[in-house]
Amino acid sequence: MSPYESYLAREEELAERHRELADRHFDLARRHHELAQWLRDLKAKTAITQEDVEEATRRTREAHQLADEAHEAAFHTHVQAAAAHQQAADLHELAVDEGLGDISAHRYAADREREAARRELQAAEDHRQHTE
Repeated sequence: MSPYESYLAREEELAERHRELADRHFDLARRHHELAQWLRDLKAKTAITQEDVEEATRRTREAHQLADEAHEAAFHTHVQAAAAHQQAADLHELAVDEGLGDISAHRYAADREREAARRELQAAEDHRQHTE
């Protein structure tokens, strides 16, 4: 497998991982909405029981755990995506160094890939802050 084919395969893996994280995020949002609705219903009750308090505690703890897991997974995915973009930039730079194809297009693509890597690292840092 050529370096370019390897890069394309890695990009496809990362795209699939992003889709999985989007699904997880949607599920987390749905569960958060359900918890908020449950809490609104609980507040509307005239008498709150000890069971209600225990259930609220359990659900809140579960929601925080799910959010932390989602942010941790997103952090790792963004780091992996940044590495893939940097590898792509390196490939374009190699093409420039070896005089392959349209040199200006390779330089432009390398710059774009480095910028994408920077954005992915920033997104990773944003997710890391949520888990600390």
